[in-house]
Amino acid sequence: MRASTARILVFAKVPEAGLVKTRLIPALGAEGACEIHTSLVERTLALAVRVGVPVELWLDGEAAHPTVAAWRNHYRLRVRRQRGAGLGARMQQAIRQTLRTSRSVLVLGCDCVTLTEYELRFTVQRLRSMDAVIAPARDGGYVMLGVSRPADSLLQRVPWGTRHVLAETQRRMRALGWRYRLLDWQHDVDRPVDLHRALRGLSKGKLATGRVGDHRINAERASELTCGVAYAALYGSRMPD
Repeated sequence: MRASTARILVFAKVPEAGLVKTRLIPALGAEGACEIHTSLVERTLALAVRVGVPVELWLDGEAAHPTVAAWRNHYRLRVRRQRGAGLGARMQQAIRQTLRTSRSVLVLGCDCVTLTEYELRFTVQRLRSMDAVIAPARDGGYVMLGVSRPADSLLQRVPWGTRHVLAETQRRMRALGWRYRLLDWQHDVDRPVDLHRALRGLSKGKLATGRVGDHRINAERASELTCGVAYAALYGSRMPD
């Protein structure tokens, strides 16, 4: 029998310089791009654990990385390995596995700077009576998919990384007769132009805080530092106060 609660799955890559946020490397360098990736993952984890449902970190990479160990210990996360050939297969496997014991599942990426705790709580509530909730991204994809039933047909042969992902997903949901809801439009940080859009919002520090290992994961401060790195790389000077 499935539990009555939802479960949040945070999909993330292990923070290895040169292997994450590669489209930001020309502007920020490998270390700067990795710092932004790390801050975004920390922001997403801090947001997810505040919702009050179980949270799992699903990794693309080795869980033995020290930063991953710090995340696991601080947030008391179960860490799992993504499995499958491609993003769709990995999401499909994770959703099927989770729905064996949970009423619904929310799959989150870690590129978004605008998704809120309220929207996650709203999604959990809506999935009690709906088949799916999507947080759409401005680039034509989505930053979160919440479902209350297996989503195999939504995730197979999807043109990932294109502006057609959201439209194709909605088309398939309508064909299946699913009841679904779209949240407000969200912003991803994938390219230097996305940083231009995100700097103002990030620097306001509307994020949660925590502590990991010997250093503070204060998402407000992490965002300020990340913005400083990004601003200097993009504009050649320090970010103004």
